[in-house]
Amino acid sequence: MGSIMDPFTRRCLRRTWGFCERHAWGFLVTEGSFRDNYFHGPAILYEDMIAIAHKHLRRGLIAETNLRARLKSRDTCLLCQSGLGPHSISFARKDRIVQGRNTWLFKIFARETEHYWSQWVCHKCLGREKGGELCRVHLLGRISKGESKDIEKQRALIERLHAELQLYSRSFRWEYHDTETTGNKASLIGAVGWCSGWRTLFDILEC
Repeated sequence: MGSIMDPFTRRCLRRTWGFCERHAWGFLVTEGSFRDNYFHGPAILYEDMIAIAHKHLRRGLIAETNLRARLKSRDTCLLCQSGLGPHSISFARKDRIVQGRNTWLFKIFARETEHYWSQWVCHKCLGREKGGELCRVHLLGRISKGESKDIEKQRALIERLHAELQLYSRSFRWEYHDTETTGNKASLIGAVGWCSGWRTLFDILEC
């Protein structure tokens, strides 16, 4: 789980609803590659993110300005702030770098759970007019235009993700091992997509 459990790091991630889209999916790819799809850290992190969204939406903050203020990012992505990129010098072994970029294990996880998470995909992220749900970013866009008709659907979506992700996160505890369902696991992908956006996931699955 590493530094995402550090209190300072967690506060930063709460301010930004996790990572940006590129780094959020990269985080899952890397965790999947090094931990054989044992997504303990990501499950805890995104359970936290969705719990915050659940709290705000449950409070009935229908006033657009209130809800928008609570759901928007208040800083830039923590990994983007680091300035690291393809140009950066790394001291890691080349085989470890190659392993961390290998997407095949994550693809297995995504395909196995696709039946469940496909219903939560934001159609706006994929350039479609209709279908699925809105991610947080596109919901904020709707709210900024004074369109609040999607809030009830969002409340139902977050309620579902919150319940499923709690069960998935709990399944990593010793006394609940192997209690997770495919639907529980799919909620992790649903949570990352809702927080950060969906387009990068499809880029990964199509490559």
